[in-house]
Amino acid sequence: MRFRGGFTLIELLVVIAIIAILIGLLLPAVQKVREAAARSKCQNNLKQVALAAHNFHDARTKFPPTVYTSGAVFTHTWAPSLLPYLEQGPVSDLYRWDRPWNDAANFPATAAVVPVFLCPSSPAPPQHDAAGGQKVGACDYSPVTNIDPALVASGLLGGWAGNPAGPMENTSPAAIQHITDGASNTLLFAEVAGRPQGFVNGKRAGDTDAAGWAVANGINPINLDGWKADGSGPVGPCAVNCANFHEVYSFHPGLTNAAFADGSVRTVRADVSIVVMAAVVTRAGNEVVNTGDL
Repeated sequence: MRFRGGFTLIELLVVIAIIAILIGLLLPAVQKVREAAARSKCQNNLKQVALAAHNFHDARTKFPPTVYTSGAVFTHTWAPSLLPYLEQGPVSDLYRWDRPWNDAANFPATAAVVPVFLCPSSPAPPQHDAAGGQKVGACDYSPVTNIDPALVASGLLGGWAGNPAGPMENTSPAAIQHITDGASNTLLFAEVAGRPQGFVNGKRAGDTDAAGWAVANGINPINLDGWKADGSGPVGPCAVNCANFHEVYSFHPGLTNAAFADGSVRTVRADVSIVVMAAVVTRAGNEVVNTGDL
């Protein structure tokens, strides 16, 4: 009588253990590749948004404002201005400039998900609810309008007392010739990903206000406040990836992507000095910027 050969229980357990070890070694590598691809896609998105802003500048001789207003009421954001330059003609055609962003006539447009406004690393849904039953397409990018006066007053920037405005400061956007600090040294768009879900130091922390590409609420565009090192809130020395509550924030480990006024897209380290970050936010702050410090 012949007996069929086979694995013993110990041999089977050894094989399973080896496979588990190999999978454990491979998973981090796969995750790194996925994140590298997501980061590259995010950089490409920012590049397209920055080039759209330059095309708008060529047509109108200045960048779009961060927000449009009617009296004291915010009516539109920067984003609808760029839709025609982002191959989003159908959405642009739906958008009603003669009505505020949150008018029912604009609901069909503002609900649109515009892929170029979304970072692939963001865990937030591509569409969320705003007030009044309005659905809005999300947006993971924003101009950085200026340096918050509270940050200047905190002393964290030393004795600096220059012009705090960025290239797309609220209702007073600049032309290229007004960026006297140099277009390659001046931030145009940065990541503020994950909204309306709130995050502090990589962990969920409640919710922020609605922040779709069309949401003109005064909170959607960001300025530079800095965040406290312990995560308790603004104003503080942390400039990047500490919180997405009105601050620069990404889901790329150790860095964020940013588009500069010359159209370039570069990474900014999460541990960048608040002084250096403030210097690249301003368009005419008269600071000396060493881009190697980013």
